[in-house]
Amino acid sequence: MKEKSTARRAILRSIFTLLWLAGMVLPSPLSSSTRQASSATPPRPSTSEPKPVAAGAAPAPANRNATGVKVHGHWTIEVRNPDGTLVTHREFENALVAPAGAVTLSQVLTGADVVGGWEVDLAATTAGDTPPCAVVSPAGAATAGTCGIVSPGFQIINKSAFPTLSVAPISGTGGVMLSGTATAGETGSVDTVSSFIIHCPLPSPCGNVTTGRTFGTFTSAAVSPAISVTPGQSIAVTVTLTFS
Repeated sequence: MKEKSTARRAILRSIFTLLWLAGMVLPSPLSSSTRQASSATPPRPSTSEPKPVAAGAAPAPANRNATGVKVHGHWTIEVRNPDGTLVTHREFENALVAPAGAVTLSQVLTGADVVGGWEVDLAATTAGDTPPCAVVSPAGAATAGTCGIVSPGFQIINKSAFPTLSVAPISGTGGVMLSGTATAGETGSVDTVSSFIIHCPLPSPCGNVTTGRTFGTFTSAAVSPAISVTPGQSIAVTVTLTFS
């Protein structure tokens, strides 16, 4: 029992250290050349921009008899008017997305990938709900879309990007805190939230590029009832990730 407990604590320390480093390492730009994957490289998750998990989708049921490391996410969302008055305060929980979250962790913990940053998405995936942000196309047309709060220095496409995300370790109990702010561009709602780890295969660094990196889904949750927003309101998000 003592050896099992020691191994469990070692795993928790490894996860915490790697996730903490995700917020401490500054991204470096990649060269303009495109990295070619070796034929011996094992299959990897899609490197395309992450898509929000549909509202109402639930993680796979856990085995109650199993023991292991669990990842918990506590979300706090506050919507404020431009004058600073509080409109909505909402708190809720989510958990590691299965199996995508486990795949992301395995890539990082085995040293196959290096972590570059994080992304937090605020979306509307339920039929009839309008997404909260305005996404501007290269031609200048604006359409309702997902708010992507991302670590500074990273590009994301097909979303309204807000490079305001900060990552910090939680002292004492251990864990990681993500916090950032988006500005609503539509009269819409937030019914789905997700967090992603941005990671790239070694030896290349994760830089300010739109290719050669993976947005690994980590946690996700459906928000019910949906959080309503109007243009100009700020949406402040804090995600506290802990392990047990």
